[in-house]
Amino acid sequence: MPRRLVALALSLLFISLTSGCVPGPGSPGSSSGSLPTKGDVIAAGIGVAAVVATITTVVAVDIHNKHTVKGCLVNGPNGLQIQETQDNKNVYSLEGAPPNLKLGDLVRLHGNRGPKVKKGEVRTFKVVEIKKNYGACPATPPPNSH
Repeated sequence: MPRRLVALALSLLFISLTSGCVPGPGSPGSSSGSLPTKGDVIAAGIGVAAVVATITTVVAVDIHNKHTVKGCLVNGPNGLQIQETQDNKNVYSLEGAPPNLKLGDLVRLHGNRGPKVKKGEVRTFKVVEIKKNYGACPATPPPNSH
């Protein structure tokens, strides 16, 4: 996904540098060898700055997301685990979890995800620090029995 965003940003950079900066045939100043106007240079500079800012933001968010996990603390076969709240599918076995983490709390942890594992296996998350403890996990509503 980040590669697609980088490709999009580079495409936008190319478009911003090529569109509107070169006068068309019959335009004033379309003689060969003419220099771009001050407005053309400013517009190109703004386009380059916007693309650089976009790429920087995408990379920063991608790096940040790889090093944090937010979810509910649950009991697993080998100790404390965290189940992500965004999809309720990803479960990580916690490595190096501080003793102040309590079962049933909703937390955001900073650390490193372990290597990807086969389907059905639990991936590890090495805890570096607790970013935020939100308190008790929200109760999940019981399934409808209609």
